[in-house]
Amino acid sequence: MILRLRLLVGRAPLLVLVFLFVSFSSCTLKSPSGQGEIVATVYAEHLYKSDIERDLSKVLRGEDSSIYVKNYIDNWVKERLMLNKAMLNLKQDEEIDIDRKLNDYKTSLIIYAYKKELLRQQLDTAISFDDILGVYEPNKKNFRLKNNIVRMLYIKVRKPVNGVREFRRLIASDNEEDRTSLSDYCQEYSTSFSLNDSNWVDFDQVIEKIPMEVVNQESFLRSKTYIEVEDSLSLYFLRITAYLLKDDISPVQYQVGNIRSTILNKRKLGLMRKLERNIYQDAKTNGDFTLY
Repeated sequence: MILRLRLLVGRAPLLVLVFLFVSFSSCTLKSPSGQGEIVATVYAEHLYKSDIERDLSKVLRGEDSSIYVKNYIDNWVKERLMLNKAMLNLKQDEEIDIDRKLNDYKTSLIIYAYKKELLRQQLDTAISFDDILGVYEPNKKNFRLKNNIVRMLYIKVRKPVNGVREFRRLIASDNEEDRTSLSDYCQEYSTSFSLNDSNWVDFDQVIEKIPMEVVNQESFLRSKTYIEVEDSLSLYFLRITAYLLKDDISPVQYQVGNIRSTILNKRKLGLMRKLERNIYQDAKTNGDFTLY
């Protein structure tokens, strides 16, 4: 019966496959242990309809699901056949080593899942700017830049550009009203822009946006504060309001993400060590283990 089913699956149209696996009760074996309908058997091991249904919800219905079901069964059969062959040919010590590794892996997965859930429930993820400064200030000399960084205004405008003179005046101004006017202009005409010059940005990322070659970044940054270049389609405006060079001490704002990760990792380690100590101490107090 199982062999016949496999041959039928291999030849049936896709819609028929869907019908077969929705209506197993008329053409599949019943499990003697009540685990459900059996779809395939390799030696003494069964694949159940419920095994497929558990994963079937993750794929699309219709044609794709029917292909998925067929591949699922074929792959399961091939895997079990290969496993059986491997078990027959492995030496006893190799099999014992595999069992040990599997048990170690299972143990690690269970402990990892428990720790992950514990962290989700108990880890304090609230980090204030004072917390950031508490790490940054005593270690400021260790926060050296690996790249040149800038504060800048960047705007890309498609040609032809209307009111170029007024636009140049606005981008050169630090007046709050002019910044508002510049923002309005960009919203209407710009295809790409960044007007928040309070943020530090990697200069490599800036260069990638502009059609120009910068051979010596340090020399360029020391001598340029305003750049205007163009290509066949667009005009590019760049105003650099501040810069720091590689190996300079990094500003704290540029390190917020890194420092936050450091603080969280330290808290995770502290929570895990506390957990291990408490579990050990409780087990010792309750006499749950004995050392010889």
